[in-house]
Amino acid sequence: MPGVIGAAASRMARRVDGLFSYERDSRAIKGELPSASRLKVKVVSAHQRVDMQGKPLVVFIVMCRFDETEWNVEKRFSQFFTLDQELSRLLGWDLSHFLPELPRRSLFIVHNPEHIEQRRMQLDKYMNGLARLAANGSSAFGGAKEEDLAAGMHVLHSLYKFVDFVNHVIPGEDSYLLLPDV
Repeated sequence: MPGVIGAAASRMARRVDGLFSYERDSRAIKGELPSASRLKVKVVSAHQRVDMQGKPLVVFIVMCRFDETEWNVEKRFSQFFTLDQELSRLLGWDLSHFLPELPRRSLFIVHNPEHIEQRRMQLDKYMNGLARLAANGSSAFGGAKEEDLAAGMHVLHSLYKFVDFVNHVIPGEDSYLLLPDV
């Protein structure tokens, strides 16, 4: 079974559009991708700002932790919405119902502190749901079918991209990945 998992991880790594910085055609992955169960995410705060045109906006601070490495990323609600839309498209109609519920978009932009805090808590719940899906892999989608494995990999890849994983946790360091020359 380890050879099958290693082969699936290797195929997935070739498809992740640069998630890991290595020459895809001259290197191979042995073993598994960094475990999503080691990635913790939490939407810890929200800040109001003014954009370049002087319009108010809200950014949400997502605190990320992978083993001992900790970092924050700032995201607007529209970026969470784009992530959710991308995952729904990648998973398709039959598997997208496994995704956690993203808070609804507001017709009117509301910048009162209570609304912002409520939105922050909803986004935190959404991100924790995605992290659980990524950590559970194919079993979160029903089993061992190839579509279930692909769905788990899509969630893992999208979550890692969203939190800017590759710029904060260097592949290969502490044996997260072995990338021998082929």
